[in-house]
Amino acid sequence: MDDFFHDIYIPLDCEFLVTHRQNNDVIISEVYHLNRDLPLSRNYFGTWRQDVGLTLTNISFFERRNDLQGIVMKVATMTEPPITVVKKINNRVILEGFFGEVWHILEQRMNFTSAYYIPKDRAWGSLTQDGSWNGMLGMILRGETEISVAEFTMTALRAGAVDFTVPLINTRNCVLIRQNGHKDVIWHGFLEPFSPQLWMLVILTKVVIVLCLKTFNHIKLRFFGRMSSESPDSHCAVYVMGVFYMQGVNNQTRFYSQRALYLMAQLTALTVYTAYAAFLISFLTVQKFSLPFNSLRELIDIGSYRLGVLANSGQLNNFNNATDALMKEVYVKLIAPDKDQLPISIEEGMQRVCDIDNYAFMTSLDVVLGLLDRITCKLSSVLGASIPESLAMSIAKGSPYRGLINYNLQAMFRSGTIKRLKQRSWPSKLLPERPLWHSVDFSSILPIFAILGAGFVASLLLLTAEILVVRRRQHG
Repeated sequence: MDDFFHDIYIPLDCEFLVTHRQNNDVIISEVYHLNRDLPLSRNYFGTWRQDVGLTLTNISFFERRNDLQGIVMKVATMTEPPITVVKKINNRVILEGFFGEVWHILEQRMNFTSAYYIPKDRAWGSLTQDGSWNGMLGMILRGETEISVAEFTMTALRAGAVDFTVPLINTRNCVLIRQNGHKDVIWHGFLEPFSPQLWMLVILTKVVIVLCLKTFNHIKLRFFGRMSSESPDSHCAVYVMGVFYMQGVNNQTRFYSQRALYLMAQLTALTVYTAYAAFLISFLTVQKFSLPFNSLRELIDIGSYRLGVLANSGQLNNFNNATDALMKEVYVKLIAPDKDQLPISIEEGMQRVCDIDNYAFMTSLDVVLGLLDRITCKLSSVLGASIPESLAMSIAKGSPYRGLINYNLQAMFRSGTIKRLKQRSWPSKLLPERPLWHSVDFSSILPIFAILGAGFVASLLLLTAEILVVRRRQHG
């Protein structure tokens, strides 16, 4: 059989069956090559017996091919923490980080080793003007490596040149800007704890209680007449308002029906007040910062910002090869003027946001979360100017190993291994150390002081009007 298939290459992902007689049985075998340089591999597939019939193996296709027998796979990679970290120890390349840990488990499950290669141009891989690809994707297309173990953005343009594994991270490609430190003054902030419908319900409750008191008073007057010791009926609306402002009621009445209404008003007001106070405190202590823009269109219209993306990356190709008019405009106006000075790493791009005024940087949100503790300023993400993206490893087009790698990756997803590795590879605290709460500053309560000031002005105006009315009456 080896002589027959000597000049025939059967890829690993091809199911090629051969049969031969052994005594009175027909043995069915599958044959394949692990690569072009290794001899033919053979696995048992089934048996046919005249008295029993056909008996096939119950082991799945990829389980039968899962042993790569220690072959060496050429791998392109590059550092981009925390997802991929490349270290050199004694002239030996060590791969760490989330993707590195995933790759090491694949080596163990599939029984192969890796030879690592770092691109000389330190690029991920983008389509150049002469139609060729640079970076790690260029290494794959030139046959220098079989796969790239790094977080590649899956784009239609790249999919035409290489294949991808199943996505390991689903995230968003978001725009980062420096946090300006100016807190928004929300003039209607004191109304935020309750929805408009709940405010209407509170007002309606007051009206209903007042109407009930009025009705009870009319019934009482009809049957019992006015009691000299009781307060005038016209004051019940003032009493109810006072109850909802946490004031006591000095109303003398010997009728339990009215007492029950005042008790209900007190309990309702206490519940509303407690809930309002708790939500208001939470609202005031949460800092909200104003964003100069909320979409890519607004970013263009501002005209004062520059936008950076990772050099020789999928994000760059999303803009310079875009068919969408907005994406083209973003590239021409915001990216193209500085296309020769784009950052070569995500950390460099994030630091530029801190160092350069009116500079925005667009990159993967998951990577940003792992690098926040390395940046010298506070950053804000503009989620309205973001694009969904999936990150995966790239592999040669039509590679026979792609199906087997995906099979093992999906098994790792089902077992929870991928989730555990991601949690372990990212820092335990994604955000820099900061207080769990913030002191309430003047801007937070400025609307309340504005209402207080407006009340003083209104009382002065009313006092002036009353004085004028009284003087006019005296002179009249």
